[in-house]
Amino acid sequence: MSSPVSQVFSSLMRISSSLARACSSPSLLSSPALPRRGLSVSSSDVKRKAVMVAATGQHHGKTTVTLGMVHELLARGRRVSYQKPVGQQTVPVVCQGKELQVDRDVDIFKHVWPQLVGSYSDASPVAFPPGFTRMVLDGKVQTRDLVQRCRESFGRLVEASDYVVVEGTGHIGVGSIIDLNNAQVAAELDLDVVMVAPGGLGVSFDVLAANHALLKEHGVRLKGVVLNKVDEKKKDMIEHYYRKALQRIDIPLLGVIPSDAELPLLSMKSFSRLLSRNRLLACCC
Repeated sequence: MSSPVSQVFSSLMRISSSLARACSSPSLLSSPALPRRGLSVSSSDVKRKAVMVAATGQHHGKTTVTLGMVHELLARGRRVSYQKPVGQQTVPVVCQGKELQVDRDVDIFKHVWPQLVGSYSDASPVAFPPGFTRMVLDGKVQTRDLVQRCRESFGRLVEASDYVVVEGTGHIGVGSIIDLNNAQVAAELDLDVVMVAPGGLGVSFDVLAANHALLKEHGVRLKGVVLNKVDEKKKDMIEHYYRKALQRIDIPLLGVIPSDAELPLLSMKSFSRLLSRNRLLACCC
C-alpha cells in the first residue's frame, strides 16, 4: 500500500501535469513580439520558449503549477530550464567549488530533476539574503545591476533550452521596494505571465484585477489564469462564471484545480524527501 505522501504526490502530479498541457498548448505559446529590452535573445524566441508562472498571493499554488509544467515538458523529451529570477528564501549550495546563496526552490528543483539545463547561478540570479533590501535602499547594491544579472542569466537559459519555466515570487507586487517586482522582471525579460488565483468568484477576481493592473502598468501580457483550491461542489459554477468574467477582458481560463485537503501537506521539503526515498534525487550543478 502506498504511503499518504506518495498518494498526495501522485495526485499533485496528475493535476499539475494536465494543467501543464493546457498552459503549453500551441495557441498559448505564440503571441505578437514586443520590443526587446536588452536581451541577448530575440523577443519572438522568448515568447515561443518561455513563460512566467506568478500568483495573486503567497501559497496560492504557484509552485504546484510550476512543478507540473516542468514535469510535463521533461516527459515530452524537451530540454527544460527552471528559473526563479528573484528569490527571498535562500540556502547555501556548492557549485564548481564555490559556495553560492540560491533560492530554496531552485535548489530543490535542481535536485529533483538533475537534467534541468543551466547552472545554479543562472537559475537563481538574484537572491535576497538578510538585510538585502536595506543594502539596495542605501545604494550599496544597484537595482540596474540586478536587472542586468537577470537578463544575462535568462538569455543563457533561453539559448540553451527548448523551454524555460520562470517562477515568480509571492504576488505580483513583491519586490517593489527595490524596483524589482514580478511585473518589472517579466517586462525586462519580455515574458508573458500565467497567473494562479485562489478558487472563488468575487474576492478571487478582485485580487486578480489588482495584480493584473500592475502587469498592465509595465506592459506585460497576462496569458491566462489558473484557479486553485476550488470547492469541488462549486467547481462547475465557479468555472462557468469565472470564465465569463475573464472573457470580458479577453483572457482565457487555463485550468481549475479542485481543493484537496491533503495537497497543502505536501511541502517542497516533503516533496524532496519523498523523491529522495525513491532514489530519484541526485546532486547537480
